[in-house]
Amino acid sequence: MKIKIKYYGNNKSVYNRLYKSRLFNMSEQGNVNDNMTIEEDTQCLFLQVDGNNARQIFLIQKAQLAILNTNAVLIVLGSNKHLYNYLRRRVFDVFDINSPAEQIETRIRFFLHHKELLTSSLDTDHVEFKIPIWKRIFDIVFASIALILLTPLFALTALFIRLESKGPVFYSSKRVGAGYKVFDFFKFRSMYPDADKRINELMSSGQYNKQAANKQKTIDINSSNNTTLFQDDGSISEAEHLAKKTEEEDRTFFKLNNDPRITKVGRIIRNTSIDELPQLVNVLKGDMSIVGNRPLPLYEAEKLTTDMWGERFLAPAGLTGLWQVSQRAKSNDMSSEDRKLLDIQYARHFNFLDDMVIILKTLPAMLQHENV
Repeated sequence: MKIKIKYYGNNKSVYNRLYKSRLFNMSEQGNVNDNMTIEEDTQCLFLQVDGNNARQIFLIQKAQLAILNTNAVLIVLGSNKHLYNYLRRRVFDVFDINSPAEQIETRIRFFLHHKELLTSSLDTDHVEFKIPIWKRIFDIVFASIALILLTPLFALTALFIRLESKGPVFYSSKRVGAGYKVFDFFKFRSMYPDADKRINELMSSGQYNKQAANKQKTIDINSSNNTTLFQDDGSISEAEHLAKKTEEEDRTFFKLNNDPRITKVGRIIRNTSIDELPQLVNVLKGDMSIVGNRPLPLYEAEKLTTDMWGERFLAPAGLTGLWQVSQRAKSNDMSSEDRKLLDIQYARHFNFLDDMVIILKTLPAMLQHENV
């Protein structure tokens, strides 16, 4: 069944593309300068914006009024550069104007299916996921006991880190957890202080180029039916589109075996997962749970908001989780897609008994060798 949508924006080509899609039942185009109204049975309102200034925020507020007391969801067509500013203003999702209709349709159906849960957790600042009370009580008790018992290990680790290299003992970065909540994620520092500045240098290394070349070869082989894809600013071949997409994903999920940015102490604490222990503080703060889905860096989470994987964010962010204790993860034979599928599985079915099983399996999984 088609999804009934309304588009407010000034881009005729975007409207025509949505109108011609077999996935949507499209009403006539609305002008953003007019009063925004939708029919009673409209399921989604698309609003096109082109920035994060006062004018664009005003348009988002107008759209929110239009869907008030309806079952419609609000989707913004705009730049992912302003993703989190839009999400904080009660927007359900953000898409680039060139996103395939199939991606948009998948995400809309997800939001319509979970609208009651998602709407109940929206506030003026961000989408907030509430950890179940049984899980929160367990997290507080477990994390408190663990921090007390591990105090000597924390002290020794901090000492060795400072003896080997200058810089802070702890490292924090922005991560995205349940409900797209952004928080400061803590770890022991395992890299040299200038590690972030050396990413571009390392991405031009022989190993990375070889991996990229192999992926490009696969794309060329699989693109014998080289379909032309049309965009608002022109056309592009399917092979070229896939090549650009692959390069972008490689830069986003960049990892390098035997990374020279990692210190000697860093390798030890990574291989034993000691570097992860400061996240017990995140657990006490309520940012994370002991068991859940891995919180993602901002650039990685941003990609998942425009694809089919958003359901993983309906589970708590966790110190350990389902994919971390799987056999394929131990053998380094698990793709990022497999991990996300397991995240979705956990989000749908997590319970106390399964959490206990994951915790019992975590200790041997912590000893796996990981040099990235």
